Amino acid sequence: MHTAKQFIIGPGHRFLAISRAMESIDLTEVATFAAHDGELIHTNANGFSWNFHPLASGRYCLSRTAWLCDLFEKFPRECVLTHGVIIEKPLLNDYSCHPISLFKHLDRLGFWRAGLEVMRRLLLSHAENKNESGVIPVLRTIAIDGGAEAVRVSDLSAVVDQIGTRRFATLLDQLLGNCATAVSSDLPSSLLIGALLDTLPIECRAEISFTTGLGFSFERFARLLFIGSDAAEKDRVQKQFNLPILSANSSNSDDVLPTLRNRWSMFWATLLEQNREQEWGALALLDNTQSLSDLSKLGRRYFRELGLEEIYQKMRECRQNGNGKEMYQVFQARLDSHDEALRVVASFLPPTESRSERTPVADEKMKSYLAAVSDSFHGNPIAQFHLHELFDEIANDASPDERDVACDILLREGVRQWNEQRAQVSNASWKSIENQIDTLSDVLNLWGEAQPHANEMHSKSNDFKSEE
Repeated sequence: MHTAKQFIIGPGHRFLAISRAMESIDLTEVATFAAHDGELIHTNANGFSWNFHPLASGRYCLSRTAWLCDLFEKFPRECVLTHGVIIEKPLLNDYSCHPISLFKHLDRLGFWRAGLEVMRRLLLSHAENKNESGVIPVLRTIAIDGGAEAVRVSDLSAVVDQIGTRRFATLLDQLLGNCATAVSSDLPSSLLIGALLDTLPIECRAEISFTTGLGFSFERFARLLFIGSDAAEKDRVQKQFNLPILSANSSNSDDVLPTLRNRWSMFWATLLEQNREQEWGALALLDNTQSLSDLSKLGRRYFRELGLEEIYQKMRECRQNGNGKEMYQVFQARLDSHDEALRVVASFLPPTESRSERTPVADEKMKSYLAAVSDSFHGNPIAQFHLHELFDEIANDASPDERDVACDILLREGVRQWNEQRAQVSNASWKSIENQIDTLSDVLNLWGEAQPHANEMHSKSNDFKSEE
């Protein structure tokens, strides 16, 4: 059983109540981090913000900021109140150093609801001038027990399925590489931030300070700032503070995603692409890495220990060259332009042709192959490697008599999938177009390498060039 001290900050950014024996250094930091009126994002879907940050004393602060008008209609929308607890490291350890898990546990216990009732009574007391002595009321020290699993793999997988491996790995990379990063997303903030924390060793998670609904302020410097879908806050952060902002919405397929730089994010991108995230659940319990600064070295070690060295070397070459779009493959032949790609696609897909119903390729493997084509099309560099593996696996599983037929089906369906993805994209950036060209070139080359008549693909492309 652990204890935690409480505090409440109300109108005018003043302490309304605190627990006994709270250290002044903690109170100073709490007051500095707490939101002022007008700093809770108005489009916040929850109507509140969960906030977490370490304190200089070695303790940690968890708080919840909400609008005062939820308690008293007479207060304007801008007025906020903050209810929080100061906890010791052993309590955070019991929850696998996962603040989101502790927030949710307190929510289930009704702690935040009880805090709202206490605040309502305090504000009534102030309104009726019952506290004329000016003495701040005392809140009781609460007892907390319980715990949480080290990694919530199901939640992590759900987030990755929503936004894609490449975008999730980029979020993690930016979180580790920047002092502060703003994230816009339609996903629930607790789900997204929880998934990012799940990818970190347990002892490293406490370094990630965050808010789930407060506007950015230099006085309240959080490493991760969740701004939801608030366009006004996004514009303010970009123009006034020049803060990196990343979208965690899968629909933003035209975003130019930077090359992964941290070996830890590269490791996680590989782990997710290989569908091996379950292994991290066991590794996290044994890993004793203490600092975020050690993660790049740790990622390098796990690449070796988990048999992913070849993938790492290819990613390393790309990172050194600063070239994200050819993370795994230097094409033997590459289409020259987007227009040429469209002409090649037209030659493979007559307008009246429909999908073939009879095929020597298993449905599940075909789905995986088409998903890899789609991910590669949208700029997922790891999917290019996965595409090669799937093509070779499907081709090798086919009987000698059906191998050529299987390769032809993979080519045609791959091109068809590429064309369907292209039809859904509008206003493509130059980077997106490069990814499209690379993906189609890769599909064509995979087929060409598997065929005794590989030059047919090149001659088909050259025929179009000679006709121009």
